[in-house]
Amino acid sequence: MKRHPLLILRRRIASWRLPALLIALACLALWWFAPDLVAPEARDLASTALLAGAAAGGLLLAYALAAPALAYVQCRPAYLLVNAVFFRLAIAYSRIRSVRPVRFTAAEAGGLRRELVAPYLGQTAVMVDLKSYPMSERWLRLWLGWFMFSPDAVGLQFITPDWMALSRDLDEGRTASKLRRLGR
Repeated sequence: MKRHPLLILRRRIASWRLPALLIALACLALWWFAPDLVAPEARDLASTALLAGAAAGGLLLAYALAAPALAYVQCRPAYLLVNAVFFRLAIAYSRIRSVRPVRFTAAEAGGLRRELVAPYLGQTAVMVDLKSYPMSERWLRLWLGWFMFSPDAVGLQFITPDWMALSRDLDEGRTASKLRRLGR
């Protein structure tokens, strides 16, 4: 059961590293100089707030360093697992209509969204056509990201380093699931 990294999701999370580091460093710098910049009666509050900001920036940095490893798609024996760090989606193989390679497109890509997906536009993605989404499409877009949804079909598109391996794993999983259902 190989994990196939979700490249765009990993890129999105990794882009938080520099801002998180700058927030932590800026809060620490302000905390260091706070006694000179804040009125004496507000020093304790300002000092605490700045240390809390530095801690939050540090936690966000730690998350941005560790979380990309948790963004993957994996073919399990009974279902396809999409792990988007804080959200896990299990899609039964019986819900999958077809699996096909497509050229990655992003219909809603403009501004910063376009910058996020630009390196992957035109690359081969694995399109998993579904009979229906396992839950509300709106909810899925919130947690998985707008870039996983095909502009012209009901399904999800995955950009991974090896799209052929993911496609092969999906075909094997679907075949094994169908054989189990038939009792063979």
